[in-house]
Amino acid sequence: MAQANDRYLDAAKQDYDRLKGEVQSLKQSITNPDGPDSQLLDTAWADLEDQWQRLQAVGETASEEVQQSFDQGRERLRRVIDSYRQG
Repeated sequence: MAQANDRYLDAAKQDYDRLKGEVQSLKQSITNPDGPDSQLLDTAWADLEDQWQRLQAVGETASEEVQQSFDQGRERLRRVIDSYRQG
C-alpha cells in the first residue's frame, strides 16, 4: 500500500508542477488580470495549491479522501485551463 501511495504522490507532484507551469504561462497571456476569467483561474489554482499542501502534509499516509480532493482540484483547474485555450 505504501508503495502505491508513493507512486500516487510522485504522479501528483508531476501533475502539480506541469499545471503550475501552464497557469504561469496563461497568466502572462491574460490581457485583463482583474477580470472574472482571471479570478476563476486564480481561484482554481489556489484550490489546487491548498489540496497539494494537504496531500504533502500527510504524505504516503494520505487517505483516499485527501487523494480524491486533490484529484478534484486538479480536474477543476484542468477544465479552466482548457476553456482558456479553447477561446
